[in-house]
Amino acid sequence: MKNTKTCVVVLALALALVSLSFMSDANASAKTRFIGDSVARMYACLEGKGNDYDDAQVSRQPEKILKHIIAFPTNQNEEVYISTGIRNSLGTRLDVIEKIISTLKEQGAKITIIGTPDRGKYNYNEFLRQLSIKYQVRFWGGYVPAKDMVHPQITNCFK
Repeated sequence: MKNTKTCVVVLALALALVSLSFMSDANASAKTRFIGDSVARMYACLEGKGNDYDDAQVSRQPEKILKHIIAFPTNQNEEVYISTGIRNSLGTRLDVIEKIISTLKEQGAKITIIGTPDRGKYNYNEFLRQLSIKYQVRFWGGYVPAKDMVHPQITNCFK
């Protein structure tokens, strides 16, 4: 009887260790994704322009960002910083920007919306802030632009 109890305890401990191992593997494989345009590339410390398969590509317009997140969906609880490309296509329908956020939300991503420059003619931060409230996601806010009045003045990026 003692050996049976010992075997049951050892087996229970082994199963607990195996399930902890799987949980830590899942957490270890989780990564932060920067999706969108050149602003996302800058915050992610990526060099070059990127291509259609990269999460972030220079001058990527909102419609192409939406297509990208549908083609390359996020994982449940994956951390996503999204730069919507709203300034790359000033004729963009704002409903496309909302569809980007709703699609990421449906995929289960933990979303942070990266704002636009807080100076200059095309400041979409209030619109983006309202989206963040509607979808209950984080809004990083606007940023002080570099001399080009488009890109952020980045001194630290995520690596």
